Amino acid sequence: AEAFRLRGTAYAGSFKNKQAIEDLQKSIELNPDDQETYFTLGVVYMRSEDYENAVAQIEKAIEHYKPKEGHEDEPFIQGFLTAASAYVEIGKATKDDGIRKKAFESSLELCKKALATLDEKNPTHAQYLAPIYYSRGVAERMLDEYGAAVRSFSRAIELNPELGEAYFRRGICFHLLNEDKMAITDF
Repeated sequence: AEAFRLRGTAYAGSFKNKQAIEDLQKSIELNPDDQETYFTLGVVYMRSEDYENAVAQIEKAIEHYKPKEGHEDEPFIQGFLTAASAYVEIGKATKDDGIRKKAFESSLELCKKALATLDEKNPTHAQYLAPIYYSRGVAERMLDEYGAAVRSFSRAIELNPELGEAYFRRGICFHLLNEDKMAITDF
Protein backbone atom coordinates (compact mmCIF):
# COMPACT_ATOMS: atom_id res chain seq x y z
CA ALA A 1 0.00 0.00 0.00
CA GLU A 2 2.78 2.41 0.88
CA ALA A 3 4.65 1.74 -2.36
CA PHE A 4 1.52 2.44 -4.42
CA ARG A 5 0.86 5.60 -2.37
CA LEU A 6 4.40 6.85 -2.88
CA ARG A 7 4.42 6.07 -6.59
CA GLY A 8 0.98 7.65 -6.94
CA THR A 9 2.26 10.74 -5.17
CA ALA A 10 5.25 10.83 -7.54
CA TYR A 11 2.94 10.54 -10.55
CA ALA A 12 0.81 13.34 -9.12
CA GLY A 13 3.92 15.49 -8.74
CA SER A 14 4.67 14.88 -12.42
CA PHE A 15 1.08 15.77 -13.40
CA LYS A 16 0.43 12.21 -14.57
CA ASN A 17 -3.01 12.23 -13.00
CA LYS A 18 -4.36 9.04 -14.59
CA GLN A 19 -1.46 6.96 -13.29
CA ALA A 20 -1.60 8.74 -9.92
CA ILE A 21 -5.28 7.95 -9.51
CA GLU A 22 -4.75 4.28 -10.43
CA ASP A 23 -1.91 3.86 -7.92
CA LEU A 24 -3.67 5.75 -5.15
CA GLN A 25 -6.85 3.72 -5.63
CA LYS A 26 -4.77 0.52 -5.45
CA SER A 27 -3.15 1.79 -2.24
CA ILE A 28 -6.58 2.41 -0.71
CA GLU A 29 -7.70 -1.04 -1.80
CA LEU A 30 -4.74 -2.51 0.11
CA ASN A 31 -5.01 -0.16 3.11
CA PRO A 32 -8.45 1.45 3.39
CA ASP A 33 -7.51 3.28 6.61
CA ASP A 34 -4.68 5.48 5.29
CA GLN A 35 -5.83 9.08 5.49
CA GLU A 36 -2.77 10.34 3.61
CA THR A 37 -3.69 8.34 0.50
CA TYR A 38 -7.29 9.58 0.55
CA PHE A 39 -6.06 13.16 0.88
CA THR A 40 -3.54 12.82 -1.94
CA LEU A 41 -6.18 11.27 -4.17
CA GLY A 42 -8.54 14.13 -3.32
CA VAL A 43 -5.89 16.67 -4.28
CA VAL A 44 -5.31 14.90 -7.61
CA TYR A 45 -9.05 15.01 -8.28
CA MET A 46 -9.08 18.73 -7.43
CA ARG A 47 -6.26 19.37 -9.87
CA SER A 48 -8.32 17.47 -12.48
CA GLU A 49 -11.30 19.71 -11.59
CA ASP A 50 -13.28 16.64 -10.49
CA TYR A 51 -14.52 18.36 -7.35
CA GLU A 52 -17.21 15.82 -6.43
CA ASN A 53 -14.64 13.01 -6.20
CA ALA A 54 -12.19 15.38 -4.50
CA VAL A 55 -14.69 16.09 -1.72
CA ALA A 56 -15.49 12.40 -1.30
CA GLN A 57 -11.83 11.45 -0.91
CA ILE A 58 -10.89 14.36 1.34
CA GLU A 59 -13.84 13.70 3.61
CA LYS A 60 -12.62 10.10 3.90
CA ALA A 61 -9.18 11.47 4.80
CA ILE A 62 -10.78 13.56 7.56
CA GLU A 63 -12.69 10.51 8.77
CA HIS A 64 -9.53 8.36 8.92
CA TYR A 65 -7.22 11.04 10.34
CA LYS A 66 -5.06 9.96 13.24
CA PRO A 67 -2.43 12.44 14.45
CA LYS A 68 1.13 11.25 14.58
CA GLU A 69 2.57 10.32 17.95
CA GLY A 70 3.64 13.42 19.82
CA HIS A 71 1.29 15.62 17.77
CA GLU A 72 -2.02 14.53 19.25
CA ASP A 73 -3.26 18.11 19.59
CA GLU A 74 -2.78 18.88 15.87
CA PRO A 75 -6.10 18.67 14.02
CA PHE A 76 -6.31 17.89 10.30
CA ILE A 77 -7.08 21.48 9.34
CA GLN A 78 -5.69 21.11 5.81
CA GLY A 79 -8.28 18.42 5.16
CA PHE A 80 -11.15 20.66 6.27
CA LEU A 81 -9.84 23.64 4.26
CA THR A 82 -9.23 21.62 1.10
CA ALA A 83 -12.69 20.05 1.21
CA ALA A 84 -14.25 23.47 1.89
CA SER A 85 -12.43 24.86 -1.15
CA ALA A 86 -13.65 21.96 -3.32
CA TYR A 87 -17.24 22.65 -2.24
CA VAL A 88 -16.83 26.30 -3.27
CA GLU A 89 -15.64 25.13 -6.69
CA ILE A 90 -18.67 22.83 -6.99
CA GLY A 91 -20.93 25.76 -6.20
CA LYS A 92 -19.22 28.05 -8.69
CA ALA A 93 -19.36 25.44 -11.47
CA THR A 94 -23.07 24.65 -11.34
CA LYS A 95 -25.98 26.55 -12.81
CA ASP A 96 -28.44 24.86 -10.43
CA ASP A 97 -29.26 27.28 -7.59
CA GLY A 98 -30.11 24.46 -5.17
CA ILE A 99 -26.83 22.63 -5.74
CA ARG A 100 -24.92 25.92 -5.56
CA LYS A 101 -26.45 26.87 -2.22
CA LYS A 102 -25.92 23.38 -0.78
CA ALA A 103 -22.26 23.38 -1.88
CA PHE A 104 -21.57 26.77 -0.28
CA GLU A 105 -23.39 25.70 2.89
CA SER A 106 -21.29 22.52 2.98
CA SER A 107 -18.13 24.63 2.68
CA LEU A 108 -19.30 26.84 5.55
CA GLU A 109 -20.15 23.79 7.66
CA LEU A 110 -16.65 22.36 7.18
CA CYS A 111 -15.14 25.65 8.32
CA LYS A 112 -17.32 25.56 11.43
CA LYS A 113 -16.24 21.96 12.11
CA ALA A 114 -12.60 22.97 11.71
CA LEU A 115 -13.04 25.81 14.20
CA ALA A 116 -14.75 23.41 16.62
CA THR A 117 -11.63 21.21 16.65
CA LEU A 118 -9.51 24.12 17.89
CA ASP A 119 -9.08 25.93 21.14
CA GLU A 120 -8.77 29.61 20.20
CA LYS A 121 -6.81 30.24 23.40
CA ASN A 122 -4.22 27.57 22.58
CA PRO A 123 -1.23 29.42 21.08
CA THR A 124 -0.28 26.38 18.98
CA HIS A 125 -3.64 26.63 17.21
CA ALA A 126 -3.21 30.29 16.24
CA GLN A 127 -1.55 29.36 12.93
CA TYR A 128 -4.68 27.51 11.82
CA LEU A 129 -7.26 30.15 12.67
CA ALA A 130 -6.59 32.78 9.97
CA PRO A 131 -7.00 30.38 7.02
CA ILE A 132 -10.15 28.92 8.56
CA TYR A 133 -11.72 32.35 9.04
CA TYR A 134 -10.68 33.26 5.51
CA SER A 135 -12.35 30.12 4.08
CA ARG A 136 -15.42 30.75 6.19
CA GLY A 137 -15.57 34.28 4.77
CA VAL A 138 -15.40 32.94 1.22
CA ALA A 139 -18.33 30.59 1.87
CA GLU A 140 -20.36 33.33 3.56
CA ARG A 141 -19.67 35.72 0.69
CA MET A 142 -20.79 33.09 -1.85
CA LEU A 143 -24.00 32.70 0.19
CA ASP A 144 -24.53 36.50 -0.06
CA GLU A 145 -24.03 36.83 3.71
CA TYR A 146 -21.85 39.90 3.27
CA GLY A 147 -21.89 41.16 6.86
CA ALA A 148 -20.87 37.74 8.19
CA ALA A 149 -18.19 37.51 5.50
CA VAL A 150 -16.78 40.91 6.48
CA ARG A 151 -16.55 39.72 10.10
CA SER A 152 -14.80 36.49 9.07
CA PHE A 153 -12.34 38.25 6.76
CA SER A 154 -11.68 40.85 9.46
CA ARG A 155 -10.91 38.12 11.97
CA ALA A 156 -8.56 36.45 9.45
CA ILE A 157 -6.80 39.78 8.89
CA GLU A 158 -6.56 40.40 12.63
CA LEU A 159 -4.85 37.02 13.02
CA ASN A 160 -2.65 37.43 9.93
CA PRO A 161 -2.32 40.98 8.59
CA GLU A 162 -0.27 39.63 5.65
CA LEU A 163 -3.27 37.74 4.24
CA GLY A 164 -3.74 40.03 1.23
CA GLU A 165 -6.50 37.99 -0.38
CA ALA A 166 -8.67 38.56 2.72
CA TYR A 167 -8.45 42.35 2.21
CA PHE A 168 -9.44 41.95 -1.43
CA ARG A 169 -12.42 39.73 -0.68
CA ARG A 170 -13.51 41.88 2.25
CA GLY A 171 -13.34 44.87 -0.11
CA ILE A 172 -15.72 43.12 -2.49
CA CYS A 173 -18.13 42.53 0.39
CA PHE A 174 -17.88 46.19 1.46
CA HIS A 175 -18.63 47.24 -2.12
CA LEU A 176 -21.68 44.96 -2.22
CA LEU A 177 -22.81 46.54 1.06
CA ASN A 178 -22.44 50.00 -0.54
CA GLU A 179 -19.51 50.84 1.74
CA ASP A 180 -17.28 51.97 -1.11
CA LYS A 181 -14.85 54.03 1.01
CA MET A 182 -14.12 50.96 3.11
CA ALA A 183 -13.86 48.86 -0.05
CA ILE A 184 -11.34 51.27 -1.55
CA THR A 185 -9.30 51.15 1.65
CA ASP A 186 -9.15 47.36 1.44
CA PHE A 187 -8.37 47.36 -2.27
